[in-house]
Amino acid sequence: MKKILVLVLGLAVVFLAVAYYNGNFKKDNLKEDESYNLISSLTYLCDESKNITADFYTLSNLSIKNNKGDNRQNNAKVELKLSDGRKFSLDQTISASGARYASLNKDYSEESIVFWNKGKTAFITEQGENSYANCIELASRQDNLSEVYKNNEMGFSVRYPKDYKLNEDYKYLVSEEDKEIKGFSFQVPESLTENTNLSLNSYISIETINSNNKECVLSNFVGEARDLEISEIKINGRDYYFSSFIESAVGNRYSQKIYTLKDNSSSNCLAVRYFIHYMDIANYTEGDVIEFDDEELLKTFDFIRDSLVLVK
Repeated sequence: MKKILVLVLGLAVVFLAVAYYNGNFKKDNLKEDESYNLISSLTYLCDESKNITADFYTLSNLSIKNNKGDNRQNNAKVELKLSDGRKFSLDQTISASGARYASLNKDYSEESIVFWNKGKTAFITEQGENSYANCIELASRQDNLSEVYKNNEMGFSVRYPKDYKLNEDYKYLVSEEDKEIKGFSFQVPESLTENTNLSLNSYISIETINSNNKECVLSNFVGEARDLEISEIKINGRDYYFSSFIESAVGNRYSQKIYTLKDNSSSNCLAVRYFIHYMDIANYTEGDVIEFDDEELLKTFDFIRDSLVLVK
């Protein structure tokens, strides 16, 4: 009888100990799916065509603290998926500027992987060396914008359709002033021009000129001599000066739309240009070609324009 009683008491002690341990373990080591809320998911394009997918989380109950080192924020983390296939979960740490997340050893004294993000930029260091550098945030992907491009010098990233041709040596000539404006362009694919009146040299471009600390105005991109009606518009929270015009020459039509960013926080002014070259459909024998879908082309150009992410 005594043996049975001792056994029962022993089991009771073990049960209570396990229950106590589990209760405290759950308080100090919160389950991810119960304790964290996803606040944003971002993708970054880095040098050497590398990319980072970052899911940012914060504790759902900020009054709860995890048992972690003093140099951790204790209320946020990031889940990283790298283009080389690796995945990391990093806790936010103290930072003087931007957001900093790190992977620490058991005593929280040594950081092997650090992820920094500030504004629209990010980078990763591993053992103190940059492994993902000059990363710029990408806009959320649209169905037909599968390709990505970033320009560190101009400080932006953009998405574009797979069949569009990127030209990094693009220049626009303002003939009246004999002035070249540099930038890059995305030329429409041959599939859009075949058996239509649309010309293959149609494109959307992103252009930049030095502002010399002056106001960014649309005339910088079309020439002072051109008399245009200019309006101020807001698209997706971004302010532009906007104008459009069409020129004609021997049956050719040259349609342009220019969106000049009003913000002059950097030393450069930036504009987005739609350049659409087509032939007057009346010049063709009926049935030889069809008129290109202007509405659909402008929709694609708008998607590209709206995917522009600016660092500055």
